[in-house]
Amino acid sequence: MLSMRAYGGKQFVNCAMVLALLALAQVANACPPPPPLPGSQRIEGEGDEAYRVRFERLQQAERARVAAELHQSRLSRQTLAWLTAEQVAVVQVAGISRTAYRDGSPGASPAARLRVLLRHRGEGSNRQFLLGYQGNTSCGPYGPIRLDGLAEGQLFVVFARPGRLGMDTVTEVVREDEAVTPATLALFAQARARR
Repeated sequence: MLSMRAYGGKQFVNCAMVLALLALAQVANACPPPPPLPGSQRIEGEGDEAYRVRFERLQQAERARVAAELHQSRLSRQTLAWLTAEQVAVVQVAGISRTAYRDGSPGASPAARLRVLLRHRGEGSNRQFLLGYQGNTSCGPYGPIRLDGLAEGQLFVVFARPGRLGMDTVTEVVREDEAVTPATLALFAQARARR
C-alpha cells in the first residue's frame, strides 16, 4: 500500500491541490464571459453624460454587429441544410417531456415529441419522434434542437439524413422565427396554409 510519506507528504498534498485547481480552472474557462466592448473604457477628462452617450452608441453598434453575424450564420446553416439533407419536413410539437441526456450527462433533458405535418423531401416512415438535447456542458445544453421557450403546437422545419426521423438522423432544426432562407420561409407558409 502506498503512503503519503513515499511521495513526500506535503508535496503530494500540494501537488493534488494544484491539480484540482487546474481542473477547476479548465471547467471555469470552458465558457468564458465575453471581453469588454472595445472602446468602452472612459476617456481621460470625459464627463459622465458624454461617456453614457458614447457607451450607448457602442452597445447599439455591437448589437447590430451581433445581429448581422447571427443572420449570416442562420443563412449559411439553412442553405447548407437545404443542399445536404435527404429529408426535409415540417413538424409540430405534440408534447413536452423529460428524458436522459444521450451522452450520459447528469440530470434530465427537456424533450419534444414532434409530429410530422408535411414532408417536403424524403420518405421517412415515422409520423412522430422525440428530440432532446444530446448532452450538457458548462456552457449549457447542446443538440439538434433548441428547447427553451418550447410550446405545444409550435412548428419547426427539420433536416435529416436517411432513416427514421430522430436523434440519430436529424441534423438541423429551424424555428419559425429563425427562418431566413426563402425556401424555409415558403415551407412554413405552406404548412400554415394546410392547418
